[in-house]
Amino acid sequence: MARRLIVAALLALAGLRLLAFAELPAWAMGRPFHSVPVRATIVDNAIEQTGSGPTALRLCTLHWQYVFEGRSYEASYAAQDRVRLWPGPRQVGDLRAGETMDVWIDPTRPGSAALHEDRPLGNDLGMILLGIALVIAAAAVSLSALARRRG
Repeated sequence: MARRLIVAALLALAGLRLLAFAELPAWAMGRPFHSVPVRATIVDNAIEQTGSGPTALRLCTLHWQYVFEGRSYEASYAAQDRVRLWPGPRQVGDLRAGETMDVWIDPTRPGSAALHEDRPLGNDLGMILLGIALVIAAAAVSLSALARRRG
């Protein structure tokens, strides 16, 4: 019976952890969702071609500057020139020095920025359903252990 209750507790903890994954603080191995948009100025967009012929790729290395809470930061991002910037029809290869755009940062680590907003991990339907299923399985295992003890 003790083994079944331990398994039930582990299943319940796994399910609850999965349900709350995006809301846990970083020290608890969670990934808090706190991305905020910041206006950045493009400093340089270095375009280089790798390979030749039909397999050639044009790679862009964007360098930008932004200010967050009174401090200046610089960041860079490398991607194919065809990577689309959402929302809108623009691509990474279209950006030129002096233009501005929104980049997304995590306020707890303002030195790193991304072109796209991080999506919260805990809002994925599959993750939510799996978490609920694990909690239900934990309840079933514990009820089974208690019923077996009485019987």
